[in-house]
Amino acid sequence: MRNTILYYANGDIDLDFHTKDGRNKGNQTMWFEGGKPYIDTHFLEVGIQHGPQLRCYGNGTLARDAVYEYGEVVYEVLFDKSGQITERKGDVPEKYRS
Repeated sequence: MRNTILYYANGDIDLDFHTKDGRNKGNQTMWFEGGKPYIDTHFLEVGIQHGPQLRCYGNGTLARDAVYEYGEVVYEVLFDKSGQITERKGDVPEKYRS
């Protein structure tokens, strides 16, 4: 397995990706310059998304909360930059129902 870590010119971490045989495997994490999280997701050995995926805006608020099961979206919740839910798809958890 190969681990790739890249940095912005100012030294802040940009991304931490794991690959095997040219495909994503394991956690894939990216940050905005300045250190705020951008995306955190997970891939199975065959390059298929599996498990939670969180994506944030540059201001640090959550933009997307989703869960994948063997490449298929179980649920997806999208948020605007103020943190308000704008869209729900699939079997969303109770905390996002209202």
